Amino acid sequence: MTIIDDRPAVAPDIQRGGLGASKPLDAAPDVHTLRIVDRTGDTPIHWTPGVAVETKAARKSFDKMKKAGYLAYKVDGEDRTQLHEFDETAGQVVMTPPLVGG
Repeated sequence: MTIIDDRPAVAPDIQRGGLGASKPLDAAPDVHTLRIVDRTGDTPIHWTPGVAVETKAARKSFDKMKKAGYLAYKVDGEDRTQLHEFDETAGQVVMTPPLVGG
């Protein structure tokens, strides 16, 4: 199995975190996270629903990754639901590259 990493650049000011990276310690409880996973770890993008500039940036990254073939999942406790469109109310969204068998 091969993971394709054709990931387009998300934003130059996004810092990479590890898979264990979480919300900033001083983040308000209503801060939501989009995690873009690749072979180097994950890139967290945080937004607050109702804050237009943050939500727009998260939606733009989501749409860019979907166009590149990434799969998106809403994570809610133990529940995972595949997303086809950005959900600003989702507390955490994880995006993974497509897997290719071979």
